[in-house]
Amino acid sequence: ELARWLVGGTHQLVEWETDLSSQTSASQAGILLGNNTNIPAFRWFDREKKEIVASSSPKFVAELEKKLSNGDGLLAEGGASRGNLFSGDAPNVMTTASTVTDISRFHTSEFYAYFLHPYNFIRTVVLTIWDIIVEVWQFRKARQNNVYPILDKSHRGGKYPILRAFMTVVMLDLNIYTLIGDIFADVPSAYATFVGYDEVAHHSGVESKDALEILQKIDRQFSRLENILEQAPRPYFLVVLSDHGQTNGATFKQRYDMTLEQFIQQLATDKYNVLGAIDVHEDWKHLNVFLSEAISYNQSAVTR
Repeated sequence: ELARWLVGGTHQLVEWETDLSSQTSASQAGILLGNNTNIPAFRWFDREKKEIVASSSPKFVAELEKKLSNGDGLLAEGGASRGNLFSGDAPNVMTTASTVTDISRFHTSEFYAYFLHPYNFIRTVVLTIWDIIVEVWQFRKARQNNVYPILDKSHRGGKYPILRAFMTVVMLDLNIYTLIGDIFADVPSAYATFVGYDEVAHHSGVESKDALEILQKIDRQFSRLENILEQAPRPYFLVVLSDHGQTNGATFKQRYDMTLEQFIQQLATDKYNVLGAIDVHEDWKHLNVFLSEAISYNQSAVTR
């Protein structure tokens, strides 16, 4: 679909250079809030707090948005935030990390409407199970064919197939479903994050068959949005934005037979102990937000 848009002249391919650091939390803060001050990485050691902070924490992301926002974000004028780290000051939010604990900004009728529909529920369950099976098979084939670089079982096995299925099936379908609702509701603007390709590319390689298949799946969903726009009550423009890039390459350990932590420890004197924090499953944040939102909804329903 994207290729057809480019050939047809309805869209243009425009290069842009991300700020430092080139990753989701810094990029989204800049795009949605116009300010990404003091976000040096996805996770870093905060000297004031004397602890490692991470963009995967809804509580920490909420603190960040409070510091960075001036109340006039990209979506402040009646917009909607779908599956993002930051809300862009949108009054209508769903599965957005920075607002998941704020009941006053909780609007999830679309969230439950999707799963209460029998077709949607059954379809999502079946496709989720199928994607888990696909990931297990693809990882086995990659190991048999000695695909390089490749992550080991501790990073691509275990619970990862479940995480991948959540990113590539549940979040994708939920985002598209709610965006379609936004279109018919005449919402002036909406911003949604489609994390499936990023997640699979981190583990399988940016140009791997596994990752490119997810891109094709997302591309087909854009076609659905395009068809819906023909029935929209007002004109809309579809902007497809890559908020950061990736490069394909070996891990530090594969290249040098030691971790970066071990290498720095060799360079440090004996009186220093080097500690490292590694988490290749960054997108657990989306699952955390999804579950937190469901729990918060149930708690608020009980309160009412």
